Amino acid sequence: MTEYLHPVAAVLVLALLAYTASLGLRSRRAPRRRGELLRRHATLAPWMAAGVAASWLGGLGMVALTRPRAELAASGHFLLGTGMLALLLASATTSRRMDRAWIRALHPWFGAALIL
Repeated sequence: MTEYLHPVAAVLVLALLAYTASLGLRSRRAPRRRGELLRRHATLAPWMAAGVAASWLGGLGMVALTRPRAELAASGHFLLGTGMLALLLASATTSRRMDRAWIRALHPWFGAALIL
């Protein structure tokens, strides 16, 4: 049963991550609702970062428990998860400095790369 925990959690986290990203994207196209959408985006984003980190750790833990040590970080799946986590952490880091124009312009690109 535990072998399904990581895949199910990852699907849920990715769905919520897509929703969180859509809030940020929709805030650019709906000036009247901008404040509300950005507040929801800012509220959910840290939880999504924690969810992706937990899913990454869960996947790493499952591989460590069920496969030989040599396979621990050798798969493309692990590299993809690590890349997603790095992009999300970069996005979270830039979100703290949105008062600078170049960072405000860079922040959505981390999210776009993460979703793609």
